[in-house]
Amino acid sequence: MLSNSLALLAALGMALGAHAQLSELPDSPGAVMQAAVQMENSQPASSSSAASASSDSPVATSPVSPIYPGRHPYIHRIVPPDVGPQPLTGGQKFELSLRSSISVMSFGSAFISAGWSHLNNSRPHYGSDRAGFGERLGAAKLKASSESFFSYGLWATVFREDPHYYVMGPTHSIGHRALYAATRVVITRKDSGGTGVNYAKLFGVASSNALVNTYYPDTDRGFRPSITAYGTNLLTTAATNQIDEFLPQLIKAVRHKKSH
Repeated sequence: MLSNSLALLAALGMALGAHAQLSELPDSPGAVMQAAVQMENSQPASSSSAASASSDSPVATSPVSPIYPGRHPYIHRIVPPDVGPQPLTGGQKFELSLRSSISVMSFGSAFISAGWSHLNNSRPHYGSDRAGFGERLGAAKLKASSESFFSYGLWATVFREDPHYYVMGPTHSIGHRALYAATRVVITRKDSGGTGVNYAKLFGVASSNALVNTYYPDTDRGFRPSITAYGTNLLTTAATNQIDEFLPQLIKAVRHKKSH
């Protein structure tokens, strides 16, 4: 099952690779981040040496995080606008995947997913009673946690990709931001600073969908259900990116309106 999914994804990745550069818009976060790295590398050697001496950060090129100052890199997956690149080591990517799997948002998403499938009595078919909902909730959380591990930890490390989502922010048009958020499912920032196919997410979703065949009911296992779930998961990820992109601005606008 996993080998078939990976083969399908490899073909998709080759097709997307030819178009990856189209996503590098002049004012995209990728271009901004590369400019930031170039500016840092162009600083005098004396200032660079002083910065290195005053910081024990495991990643020298990572700017100070507004949430984790000092030696801690940006472990939250969502990076606000204008913060700059937040490169992570392999170990830090696994830490990020763990934090993502135990976040409030993760538990909320699992509850909504379990509730929806319970109301529709859809996959996974554990029944429509209270016990069935409990099994659905456990399966939804396990699936979300495995996807986080594979996408943000394992495959992000293997393919040397940055698991962060960099918010563009209100300085860009709504259409530009919506397109950017949707395409981050298949395009991501690399550890090297450029952009390319988001193999970590594509393979991560495939891996988690293959894994559910070990604990889902027999009627919900197999190639066809896995492929259907794979497409649904990618669409869900695109929708989640839209929330990550626009929700902070919406909350800020609501608070501003209440204060006046």
